[in-house]
Amino acid sequence: MVFLVVSVILLNVIAYLMPKRLAPHEMWTTGLFTLVLDYLVDTYLDRKYDLYGYFTHQIDWLSLIPIFGLYPAVSLMFLNFYPYTQNVWCKSLYIAGWSVFSLLFEYASVQSGYFYHNGWKLWYSALCYPVLLGILVGHLIFIRKLETRRKASQ
Repeated sequence: MVFLVVSVILLNVIAYLMPKRLAPHEMWTTGLFTLVLDYLVDTYLDRKYDLYGYFTHQIDWLSLIPIFGLYPAVSLMFLNFYPYTQNVWCKSLYIAGWSVFSLLFEYASVQSGYFYHNGWKLWYSALCYPVLLGILVGHLIFIRKLETRRKASQ
């Protein structure tokens, strides 16, 4: 639990203090999208198939700490520094780096005891993280296109 609390505090302080490259509405929609995406993925992989979860095999209030405390902050940090104007190689390395960070963080979370695997393997996560991070980038690009269209129609 100490690892979780320290992680939530540290990652949120970093997200709060980092120089912002995202507009406030982009940060808001990203945070909400991250929570919805997590809910959808967890509904099936955790609740339906019981492959992993937080703390216990039951739905509990404690699981809200990592869901609300980690995912929005990490998503904002990832998207804030994403190399939008760089080549595909640079973008791929960036996503790979964040995927490695996510794998290490997941491993530490399992070791600390607040997250458990129940049939889930870390290498499944290695396949999922690049896809999920790509979805986050795609979502932000979509939001920016919507905003561009809105401004053009005014």
